[in-house]
Amino acid sequence: MSSTTGSQSSSGKYGRRRNTDNINDPKFKLPFNYGWTRELVRRKPKIKGKIQFDVYYYDPTNKKARSLKEVKIELKSKTPLTIKNFTFLKQPIGMDESMEIIRDANPKGKRLVDRRSRPRIIESDEDIEPLNTTTSTTESYVEERHASQSTDSP
Repeated sequence: MSSTTGSQSSSGKYGRRRNTDNINDPKFKLPFNYGWTRELVRRKPKIKGKIQFDVYYYDPTNKKARSLKEVKIELKSKTPLTIKNFTFLKQPIGMDESMEIIRDANPKGKRLVDRRSRPRIIESDEDIEPLNTTTSTTESYVEERHASQSTDSP
């Protein structure tokens, strides 16, 4: 059965659709020639031993698309790409790291830097200057003003 988005799918149990795209089809590599990036994010498994992925596409302006519907909206530009050139199969297409990023989901308390290149994880307290919490701004202003007035008077 062919869906309206162009990807092939077959009906599964309870009407769920299974994607039967061939991940090796060269049509899925075409978006990379037009500046698109694909990202697979490995999530922490809810069921022991079952690895789960989320798939995202980024258009040439770095706008994130989470579904074929969102990709379709971004395809309004004049490119020969169609919705048939995109797949959300949860496996790598086989492109290099600059075009297809595979990473783990963000652990709590950590943040990513530079999604376009291979992301590196930074501890959340790194690169953050500690705040001076010994005195408030108002207290320090009063102290500075009092000190300057005492030096001005004989």
